[in-house]
Amino acid sequence: MTDDTSGGARRRRRAPTLDPEERRAAIIAATLPLLLERGVSVTTQQIARAAGIAEGTIFSAFPDKQSLVHATVLSSFEPSALVTAIGAIDPGLDLRDRLAEVIGIIADQLVTTEPLVAALRSRPVPAEVRDPFLAEVARYRQRLIAAVADVVEPDGRLLRQPPVMVAQLVVAMVFATTRGTFGLGDALDTSEISTLLLDGLLRRDQDTGPARRPARATGKVRR
Repeated sequence: MTDDTSGGARRRRRAPTLDPEERRAAIIAATLPLLLERGVSVTTQQIARAAGIAEGTIFSAFPDKQSLVHATVLSSFEPSALVTAIGAIDPGLDLRDRLAEVIGIIADQLVTTEPLVAALRSRPVPAEVRDPFLAEVARYRQRLIAAVADVVEPDGRLLRQPPVMVAQLVVAMVFATTRGTFGLGDALDTSEISTLLLDGLLRRDQDTGPARRPARATGKVRR
């Protein structure tokens, strides 16, 4: 009697049965590295092969390839890991060093997801897909800002703006110095960005010139 489980006669095992959300998550997990490597040119056949499923299974979980791509990119923006990493920053560090840690964590994530953003921008996206996507990204951003504000809050008395505003500026600065066309590459490191945010652009080791002129009126007077 021969063993039919050896060599080419070995039977292919069925993939484990998953509920719909687990199946979606598994497909997204298989799609992410392919999307990073190949961009939107990746095919659903390649994704199915990586996920170990039939190609038709993809379309039982997602209406079309574009929906899968957007779900995959959105999953890469999900901030839980960032929030956890930011929450683990040593509170014993001074504010300048804590901000540098925050900036490094966010910048590393942005560098990782930049190819995904580029992939999204490479093709037009209908409003019915784009708008819910952007709304979810905005919610993710608010969670990130809240985590950064918690890092800043113990030193809030030292700052001219409330912690939430400082957190918004931190996130905006990291995006501006990291992302795409406006990224500065290696021009500024995390400590320099932290210093720029806290100290501004004026040098403190010499006279900076004439006294500052009063700000121009904007039409409203703050009372």
